[in-house]
Amino acid sequence: MCSFEKNVSRMLLLVFCAVVVLVVLSPYGAAQAPAPAGAKPPIRGGPTVLSDGQVKFVLNAPQATQVMLNLQDEVGPSPAAKPVQMTKDDTGVWSVTIGPLKPNFYGYGFLVDGAAFPDPANRNIWNQTNSAWSSVFVPGPAADYMADTSVPHGYVATVRYFSKLTKSERQMTVYTPPGYGQSKEAYPVLYLSHGGGGNDTDWIVCMRANYIMDNLIAQGKAKPMIIVMPDGNVNVPGQSTSITQNVYPEELLNNVVPAAEQNFRIAPGPKNRALAGLSMGGILTLATLIQKQGALAYYGIFSSGLSDALRDDLAKNHMDMITNLAANKEIKLIWINCGTEDIAYKNNMATVEFFKKYGINHKYVEGAGTHIWDFWRHSLLNLAPLLFR
Repeated sequence: MCSFEKNVSRMLLLVFCAVVVLVVLSPYGAAQAPAPAGAKPPIRGGPTVLSDGQVKFVLNAPQATQVMLNLQDEVGPSPAAKPVQMTKDDTGVWSVTIGPLKPNFYGYGFLVDGAAFPDPANRNIWNQTNSAWSSVFVPGPAADYMADTSVPHGYVATVRYFSKLTKSERQMTVYTPPGYGQSKEAYPVLYLSHGGGGNDTDWIVCMRANYIMDNLIAQGKAKPMIIVMPDGNVNVPGQSTSITQNVYPEELLNNVVPAAEQNFRIAPGPKNRALAGLSMGGILTLATLIQKQGALAYYGIFSSGLSDALRDDLAKNHMDMITNLAANKEIKLIWINCGTEDIAYKNNMATVEFFKKYGINHKYVEGAGTHIWDFWRHSLLNLAPLLFR
């Protein structure tokens, strides 16, 4: 072997030995030294649901002088919250244990010296227009319908598209049912709208629509369907507040529907389309029902209704729309759902009476409840089995 080859071999051997030494001495290649006596265990963030239904919340905030838990409960306008004082230990970790809580999906956050924050240690965060909330699931039979159970699961995707109406890139969230990726089948579609202050992620992040549908489909209670959840905040200059001139139906049918049908295997025609929404989303559903008759076959209106001014405008200036709607045979279902304690109950009942007066066929289902997420989860749970039958 020549001198050059010997030197190269020696260099390679030295490099190999150095790498071995580094691996052995590094924290990844060697056992960690035992923690000093009295050392505190690492902080575990996020809520802990205990076996009895109690929930422990913790927050590492050593510089804070006051921390309160802001828990969204099951009553009052959503989001309703009850501040609960937390206790600070000698390491700067604040904690509180509450409950037991009923099985459900709860929103919560922290008030740190008066400022509101979601839980930084919890990946499940809902962003509203002017706030953000974390969430925790408390299991139990009453919440099984929306639990992440051992059934085939669908997929959730974020889809970007260009809106010719707003002349901007917009976003929608899309659920595809279990088995979509393994089949060539075309599926019916439910367009599902959020409420005021929300966005396209609400039905997944807050309402757990994907788990609700996974469970319904696995039980054979609902047909497999695609769910498209657009952002209902469509802002264009000079837009009207009239139900007959609301711009959302144009955005839905001219931009959202084409983008969805280009990206997913959606069965064609109105008979394979449904539209539903809560609160503000219910108004958008009503606007589409009135303006774009024949474009969809199924409608769901949750905790919503036409105001006095909107009903008067329809009766005085747009009776042709009402007459055509009453005579429309392509609409298979208008399903209306509201709680008796809901802030929208008055307008909801007035809309039901308006539909009765003018012969607009519909199904009204009254429930006990207020203007909260849990009511709307059940709205979807009860509407989905009725679609595309």
